[in-house]
Amino acid sequence: MSKTWRVLQTAGGAGTAPPAMSSPLLALCHFCELHGPRVVFTTEVRAAHQPEPAADPAGPPRADRCEGCTSVATPDGGFCSQDSEVAGRWYCSQQVPSDPDHAALLRQGCARSLSCEVCPGPDGVIYFGDEVRGHVISHNFSLSDVNARGSQRNYSIVVLSADKHLLLRNWSFYGQQLRQIGRDLQTSASRVFDAEDEPLAMEDFPLLVNRPRAPRRRSSQSVKPSRSLAEITGAPDVYRSLHQLFTFVLRSGESRFVPLGGGAAPAARGVSQLPPITTALHTLLGPRLRQLRTELGPENFRDIISHVLVGHQLVLRGRENDVTSVIDAFRLLLPASCYSPLPYSSAYQQPHRCNLLGVPPDARLPAQLAKSVIVARLGDGGEERRAALEVVTARPGPPPTLVAQLDAALANQRLPDALLDHRLASLRQDWKSKSEQLFEYWSGEHGDGGRSQADTQAFIAALGCQPCDLPLLQFWMTSS
Repeated sequence: MSKTWRVLQTAGGAGTAPPAMSSPLLALCHFCELHGPRVVFTTEVRAAHQPEPAADPAGPPRADRCEGCTSVATPDGGFCSQDSEVAGRWYCSQQVPSDPDHAALLRQGCARSLSCEVCPGPDGVIYFGDEVRGHVISHNFSLSDVNARGSQRNYSIVVLSADKHLLLRNWSFYGQQLRQIGRDLQTSASRVFDAEDEPLAMEDFPLLVNRPRAPRRRSSQSVKPSRSLAEITGAPDVYRSLHQLFTFVLRSGESRFVPLGGGAAPAARGVSQLPPITTALHTLLGPRLRQLRTELGPENFRDIISHVLVGHQLVLRGRENDVTSVIDAFRLLLPASCYSPLPYSSAYQQPHRCNLLGVPPDARLPAQLAKSVIVARLGDGGEERRAALEVVTARPGPPPTLVAQLDAALANQRLPDALLDHRLASLRQDWKSKSEQLFEYWSGEHGDGGRSQADTQAFIAALGCQPCDLPLLQFWMTSS
């Protein structure tokens, strides 16, 4: 049997070839009018590009597939793109995954995405899954087709992974990319639909006047319960294009949350360009926070960052150089949109103007401070004058999980100063990503206003968060 693999050269990111199921699978699924939910096209990461038998042992025999639920003509047909920067890493596309276990999981995800899982509207991105059957992000959409029942054929694009956290951290990225691919397919299908679904001439209906739209007739083609995606979209190379797009999504999704990239991330040639991933840290800020923790004591320091992380105002008394250096260091702990400092002011300023304020040691504070204000005094380094808390008007409740993570990093003396900044920036990026996912959940296609408290708690738990983290997520989310 002749091989039908087409090898496409692609650039890639740093790393090594992953073992089985260490990377997500990306697949196009279709609800066939003859055979029900079917996996049509799958892209996966492999250690070699040699074709392997299509693994569909528990599925229907090949004879039970029609042109609507078939993408490649032969079991070992497909496309492959080599990662030019990682030896032995390939992005390969076939009808179904080469591994039988992965194929079985993908079939289950396909059936759920097209049948029992529900999105807020006719189109939308949803998440479902568990540790046994894998975790799935699915974008459901429909394509116009004059020969389909109701003139619509239902499709979904699914991302299957064994790593729930990888999927949810990339929720915004995957959702955006899958929606864009779906919109491109819908645009192509609509052009074909309009060309085939010709309007009837007005003279055929002499008694109808002031009609807003002329009736339409079916094309001369016979009604077909099954039709290939290439025919629906009018794109003979549609699967080649999908392979390129799926390759881009898989590779960039894996590299998207590397927190300490240097400059621009590598791009997939001939497919698209990746956004730059940068974390510029020109000075070491972590050691100053570590020093403040030592001076205040761990408990007092945790009180301070518990307030700061949820948006409460921190007022620091002390000499200008000491105060400004600490306030500058706090930008390691907060997203840029949440970092609103006034490094040094001769008089007190209200919380709506700044959430980090430095004042001289003798500055007068209002007799009645807002409940969301915490005041600390910085020492001058002498034995008699060390940093201390002066005013804690109200504790913010149970501290967010991030407080313990930051405190552990600062307390770890085996972590060098040069790596401490990197660790703190990585933790900040991780929680910023979680706040963005919560924002996406509460807005956009998910902003139907009907989310119950139980639904929200379940989603927060899926992010790996607890109820005590909600104030932090809300502050970081609303400041985006």
